[in-house]
Amino acid sequence: MTGDPGSIDFTMDPNGHNALVISENNANLVDNTFKVPGANGCGLLGSLNQIINWTMNLPAAPGKNSVSFAQTNANFVLDDNLADLTAALSDSAAH
Repeated sequence: MTGDPGSIDFTMDPNGHNALVISENNANLVDNTFKVPGANGCGLLGSLNQIINWTMNLPAAPGKNSVSFAQTNANFVLDDNLADLTAALSDSAAH
């Protein structure tokens, strides 16, 4: 399973502030390198731990699991002036 970084765009704040808006669009984020521990504390006094571990093949080593987030979008705003950044964020929330 592989991911895709999507596209990255850089634009100045549309409301005229000095803030730089960095947008990551349509990224497919993937992680298939993590391990999953066995169940612990499930059911009364952990009575369901074994059933859950058996059903879900737990614990599972790295590479046996994966998670994927498709079409992920994120925006980051950078400004070297905190007051200007605060005003830019306030203006963007008002629109």
